[in-house]
Amino acid sequence: MGAKSLEDLKIWQKGRAVCKYIHPIIWSDRFKYDFNLRSQIWSTANSVPANIAEGFERMGNKEFINFLSYAKASAAELKSYGIIAYDNGYLNDEEYKYIYDECNSLRHMIGAFMEFLIISDQKGSKVRTNVHVRDFEGVYLPNESDLSNKDQDDLILDIDLLMMFRTQLDNYIEPQTESGSILRTSNSEL
Repeated sequence: MGAKSLEDLKIWQKGRAVCKYIHPIIWSDRFKYDFNLRSQIWSTANSVPANIAEGFERMGNKEFINFLSYAKASAAELKSYGIIAYDNGYLNDEEYKYIYDECNSLRHMIGAFMEFLIISDQKGSKVRTNVHVRDFEGVYLPNESDLSNKDQDDLILDIDLLMMFRTQLDNYIEPQTESGSILRTSNSEL
């Protein structure tokens, strides 16, 4: 089973869940007069899954890592806005804790995923490579104090899904020589 879409990635799902959680809070009467903070929180929250999505569609590790770094930074920014909102009485203790914890979790998961992509031989569909799924030697996973066991499992699942998805795409993209001519390994591919 491979990733058929972006929605299969746990880091994207977690970013989306944070957006869904924040939406009714920032449109409540508590934020009624602080339009700027409400707008900043909403834009930043949406930036996390949006940047994961844009990077995922780029299909090259360097570009994906670049957009993941934007998503990670947005999670840190959202955490900061959550602290500001809490300090100003816009968030209760439960809401603050959720935003704070989820942003930390997202930052660590995205960072670990970026580290995997940096050291991975898997380059995406722009470069055809042969990759063995579950070849994770040397991949940094945050320690248990950074991520819960579920978040670590979700991250490993995302890495598995990404590699399978890209390997599946490689089957549909014909490899080319340096001169640009298409390579065919057998007549059955014609």
